[in-house]
Amino acid sequence: MSYTKSFSRRISVPYSGSVSYTYPASQSGGSGTAYYSGTAYEDVNVNVHVDTDPFDASVVNTNGKVNTLTGAITATEAAEIAAIEASSKKVAQTIVKGFFGLIRSDISQQVMELTKSIESHLYHLKEMGKRCVDKQRQMEVDYNRLANNYMKIFADLNNELDHRIHELNRPVFDFRKDCVAQTDRMSSDDLISTVTVSGSEEAALLAQIQASFVKKRAMDTIDTANRFLSKQKATANTIDRSMIKDQTEGSRYIPVCFMETVGENRCIDRKVYQPDEGPVSDPKQLVDQLKEVVVGVNQNGNEEAVTRFFNQEVAAQFKGADGHESRVRNTILKLYNINAKK
Repeated sequence: MSYTKSFSRRISVPYSGSVSYTYPASQSGGSGTAYYSGTAYEDVNVNVHVDTDPFDASVVNTNGKVNTLTGAITATEAAEIAAIEASSKKVAQTIVKGFFGLIRSDISQQVMELTKSIESHLYHLKEMGKRCVDKQRQMEVDYNRLANNYMKIFADLNNELDHRIHELNRPVFDFRKDCVAQTDRMSSDDLISTVTVSGSEEAALLAQIQASFVKKRAMDTIDTANRFLSKQKATANTIDRSMIKDQTEGSRYIPVCFMETVGENRCIDRKVYQPDEGPVSDPKQLVDQLKEVVVGVNQNGNEEAVTRFFNQEVAAQFKGADGHESRVRNTILKLYNINAKK
């Protein structure tokens, strides 16, 4: 589509120059030069006409040809898609038929192989079942024969053992036989009344013996109780005699434990342990008193007794003559002597 476009712009033109001049003669007449400069402005308007009719005609022509080409391409593409779809369906049907045919033939072949294998296994199992039945029947016959043999052997052994036991203990068995004969004779003849009388007398005698035993146990129990009460009474009398019933002041003694330890750098630590029910009023004073007692004992030669006791214990613990125990014993004695010298 043709169109016209206008442009308007102001143009600036700078100018400069000089002019020579002369002026009439006079007292100060003569000549000179005058300089000038400035800028002139002019508005310029330009109209541009663009003719696009030939281009528009060519565009319309080209658009028609492109539409024709697009229709042809679309038809060709549709035909090609239809051909590809038909070919793909044929290929897919062929592949599916071939695959299922292959699977069907493979399954049929496997079924035939499994059928033959199962038939052979069934025949083998039937044969093994027959053999098992024959083995069972044979084992039953062998078991019965062996059981009869062993039962006969054990019966013979039992009879022989019974015979030998009777021969070894013949007096006992003869005595038992005589007792049974006497019992049978007493219960089977006219002496049965005698047995009844002797039985009642034996029962009465047994009752008297049991009563005597019970009385003896009761007497022992009474004697034990008497001894316990006598000892309890004696203990109570001893406590009464030992107690002081008067309200008088006195000293009460309690056990205490005094411990003296030697730590590093020969630092001596002394402690006193006493019962909770009777504490000492001044533990420091008690420590000083016990310290004096311990020092007095040490000065009286207690160290020699300790040394003898220590040597005896070391000799008793290390009695062996091997090198290791000998070295340990000598080291302990050496350390003890070093500490004693300090």
